[in-house]
Parts: sequence; structure tokens; C-alpha cells
Amino acid sequence: MACFDEAGFDATTIAQITQRAEVARRTFFRYFPTKEAVLFSDFTTRQDHILELIGARPIGESPLESVISALREMSITPPDARRVRRIQRIVRASPSLLERERTLVQYGFADRLTAHVADRLQAAGAQQLSTLQLRVTIGSALLCYESAVMAHIVGGTGPLTVIFDEAVAACRDAWAAQGVAMA
Repeated sequence: MACFDEAGFDATTIAQITQRAEVARRTFFRYFPTKEAVLFSDFTTRQDHILELIGARPIGESPLESVISALREMSITPPDARRVRRIQRIVRASPSLLERERTLVQYGFADRLTAHVADRLQAAGAQQLSTLQLRVTIGSALLCYESAVMAHIVGGTGPLTVIFDEAVAACRDAWAAQGVAMA
């Protein structure tokens, strides 16, 4: 992270990272396939944990409730605000990295989560939702979480769980106001 701060992400080489961390190039690649993976490792670790939490939910639970419950549990231990702000600074300084962040962190996780929830529905013998239905359901829950995390990092008052609950309630209220029932 220090290398990215000092030289910028694009100008930092893997050789500089390995020298700074005092590890061999081979060791670096044992843990990280790319330098992007170094930058986003906290996010991918948290995403993997979300998938585990969803896997532990009752098999017959609605996809939306499973995802919301897992994200709420993740809210109990929020990401480190200083580290998130540091990563945001690094990402904003690199246009190519900004697009990679969207592809790797946001869209890639939504794809993984959609496939995971579809597999759970199939295993439960539940009515299958279309990929679009799942994507929209999961996307709305993820947006509640991302919005809550950003509000928390910017200086939201109270625990992240409370902010997340408020975001979910706002989403449910907005849909209900339009006559849409959200389970």
C-alpha cells in the first residue's frame, strides 16, 4: 500500500512491492495473482465471508432475506474506514484502476453472489428465479450495504448495523410506496 501511495498504482511494479515487503517474486504470486489483488484483498476476503454466511442461512429462506441477513452480520464488524479511504484515493488516481475496481470488486462479486444464491435455490428445490430477478434482488441488497458502509466511513453516527438497517428500511419503504411488496 505504501508503494501505491508513493508512486501511484500504475507506476508501482511488482518488483518494488516484493522488495519493499522483503519477499521473493514467487512468494508474491503464491498469495496474489496481480497487483490489483493486493489492493482489493480486504474486499475479496469480506466477499468470501459473505458467501459463507449465506451458505449458513436456512436453505428455504428467501434469497433476499438470506443476503440481507448475511450483509447485516458483516455490518457488525465494519471495514477499516482509514484503509477504505486510502484505497479510494489510490483508485481515484488511476482511471484504469477505477474500471478494474468496478469489474473485479463490484460486478464480479455480484456475479459470484448471484450464482451462489441460484445454486442454493436449486438445492432447496425452490422455484427458480431468472438471472435478472436474482441480479436485481441481490443488487438492491448490495447497494443498501455499500451505501451504509460509505455513510459510515464518511462519518455516519452510530454502528454500521443501524445504518444498514436504515438503508434496508428505506429500500423496502421506497418499493412499498410504489405498490411493490418486498419479502
